[in-house]
Amino acid sequence: MKSLFDTKISYYSNVEDNVGTEISLRDFLFCDKYKEQIEHIRSIKDEEQQKSLKKQLPLATISGTFAPTRKAENLVSHSNLLCVDIDKKDNMSVPWFDNLKHEWHNIPQVLYAAHSVRGEGWFAIFHIAYPEKHRAHFEALQRDFANSGLVVDKSCKDVSRMRTISYDPDPYVNEAATLYNKVWVEPKPTIHIPYSGGDDIAQVEKCCRIIADRGIDITATYDGWFHVGAALASLGERGRSLFHLVSSQNAKYKAAETDRKFDNFLRNVSSINIGTFFHICSQYGINWKEDRL
Repeated sequence: MKSLFDTKISYYSNVEDNVGTEISLRDFLFCDKYKEQIEHIRSIKDEEQQKSLKKQLPLATISGTFAPTRKAENLVSHSNLLCVDIDKKDNMSVPWFDNLKHEWHNIPQVLYAAHSVRGEGWFAIFHIAYPEKHRAHFEALQRDFANSGLVVDKSCKDVSRMRTISYDPDPYVNEAATLYNKVWVEPKPTIHIPYSGGDDIAQVEKCCRIIADRGIDITATYDGWFHVGAALASLGERGRSLFHLVSSQNAKYKAAETDRKFDNFLRNVSSINIGTFFHICSQYGINWKEDRL
């Protein structure tokens, strides 16, 4: 059976290299060619000097191979791996932070964990179940670590995130890492919509009830989402909860993003009225005049 450490990833000579070559995860993680350079970096007290020297070291994209250049949209093959960084500066209040090496065995999905370049932080590589849900896996991991009192670097949600080569004489290695299968799904809002009957807002509320009851997504495209939001914003703040309800029928719904978009509509859009919302609803067979909800 092929080892996960034989998985191919993209390797870059330094931070300026954006094309890279292929290398096995094993050759990247267990390389001691840069041991002296890394130990020198760790011996320096000046943080800026450390960062400058770190930029000269090779890097790799742990989550896969990329071509022709390193961009998320240029992912060739996902490695089924996700690397999280846990920086000391983000976890100064955690008294047991320096002893994390004794805790990795409690997380069966960790394939490998070790000290990062400067020797103060940690990184851990997880074997994930659904590579196409990379970001959702990261969101779940971020919450799992938070429940343990640890903050992970949110930049790791980027599938093309690079990891600088490091050296640890005693890394945690678990060839039998199990699959991490948790994914974060943004919860849909629970919003009470009183039906008041008669005016525009009542008609909009009835349409929204139909949308929610039948799970109809009228925001599948960005253009549709924009026009629905702008139309509901013509109702002022009364339209905010309705925009959330309608937006939440889409699998990519995020509450914070929806709020920011609605704020923008309130400030900057005045040329779209509620008639646009009714028109879009009609295209999906949604009619507020229906007798039943």
